[in-house]
Amino acid sequence: MNGDVVDFEAVAETLKRRSLSAKSTPRGVLIDIGTITSFGVLEGILTSISQFARTLHTAVFSSESELRVTLTNQTTERQTELLPTPSNGNGLSKSKKRQRDDVVHEVDADEERVDATLKKFRDGGVPDDVLAETRRILINVLTLRGPGNERAIQSFGVYNRKLRSSDADKRLLIAVSIHAGVPVRLSALKRCLGSSWGDGILTTEEEIDGVGKISLPLTTEGSVSAEFGNRPITLVTAVAVPAGPSS
Repeated sequence: MNGDVVDFEAVAETLKRRSLSAKSTPRGVLIDIGTITSFGVLEGILTSISQFARTLHTAVFSSESELRVTLTNQTTERQTELLPTPSNGNGLSKSKKRQRDDVVHEVDADEERVDATLKKFRDGGVPDDVLAETRRILINVLTLRGPGNERAIQSFGVYNRKLRSSDADKRLLIAVSIHAGVPVRLSALKRCLGSSWGDGILTTEEEIDGVGKISLPLTTEGSVSAEFGNRPITLVTAVAVPAGPSS
């Protein structure tokens, strides 16, 4: 690598050696993932390109029913060859004050929805530390935005289920629906999930082996997109409480 110049062809070849379907363009790398993937696969991509971590943006999005990951240069504002066009430009034509007011309103509304969702689990005896971490994850994930400043998350759910059929016990699971075609940076997603990043999946399928069917509501825009065959991404992970400092 020379300065901010990345050899995308070499990056694609590195990813192919990990049995990933990667192809290079003059402006980045596109990886076809399929309809379901684990956080482990995504972490493997990040590890493979760790030497370029300060130079590349790595984002995941859905295209029709497929999951795709893009690697693009951070110095380029928009990579039209690789990223889908945002479905709208929320906030781009608004004043900065109006944007700030909208964000504050959204955060307040999100917190109310999260607290209402978690109330039944609190009443059901779920430990406070698990609920606190669940709340932190959801509130942070709901702030994720796409490249056009559009909201990336359209809905969420919390479930008391097994993440895999081989799990001995049920766990508290978080599920979120990511708008079809809206790229979400893996670094931001990983930061939001924290300790819960290590054990989860992304899929465009409606039913997940071991978990069952996850039905998350779609926005009006999301419903129209789905009618044209553009599936949202469903993220599912088990809540893991961070380990406290050792005594």
